[in-house]
Amino acid sequence: RPRARAPTLAAVILAASSLAGWAIIGPSAERALYQSSIRKAGYTARPGANTVLDAFHDLAVAGGLDPEKTHIGFEKGPELKAASIGGHYFVVTVPVLEVQNPCLVWGVVAHEIAHDVLGHADRQVATSTGIGVVATAASFFFPGAGYLVQGAGWLGLQGYSRVQEAEADAQAVALLTKAGRPPWSFAYALQFIRDVYGDRGGSWLDSHPLTSERIASQPPVDPKVAEELCGPAALRETQVETIRQGLSK
Repeated sequence: RPRARAPTLAAVILAASSLAGWAIIGPSAERALYQSSIRKAGYTARPGANTVLDAFHDLAVAGGLDPEKTHIGFEKGPELKAASIGGHYFVVTVPVLEVQNPCLVWGVVAHEIAHDVLGHADRQVATSTGIGVVATAASFFFPGAGYLVQGAGWLGLQGYSRVQEAEADAQAVALLTKAGRPPWSFAYALQFIRDVYGDRGGSWLDSHPLTSERIASQPPVDPKVAEELCGPAALRETQVETIRQGLSK
């Protein structure tokens, strides 16, 4: 766990707005608040705990990141989501972990680390002039539960440009290859999420637009190897249906 640090701007804002529970702040302070929440309720990319943290460790190393300085927050909720918020901080929803599908996890994590390595989130914050209304860090997580509050990690996050997405797609494949994971894992993740949400993409792909050309441009999934590593097609169908049912509740 990181050592205690001097109060940040986010901490000052939190103290000033603790009674109301909300603060009106700029994008840089907003991100600092997310990062503070992840440090308190999240994890570093240490292997051995679960498939998501294992993937973050291996792919962070492949991307030249320090796993001990790579922070992951898990958010409750039914959606399949993940995001890079810059500075080696990430948010992942619990269903990505609970589905227990390594191929899905590898693809999702590789793409988010790719955005971080390429500096996309950092540049968005640096160039943004918008003002965000965000919950205070105290309301971002359940003390002792290790989860961010549903929706907290996604306030103010914006989609990337088509150029940035294409860059991240290519970088994700390179990271997967370097980490010794199937290079088609990102295509597998796109197909899995498409099967959950339909052609509109939905959820994670709201900010990661899905097109047939995009999937077609990825290394093709090897069905035989995918079944060996991540279970038979029937299991995958059950996983997809389970998530669909969760979304309908």
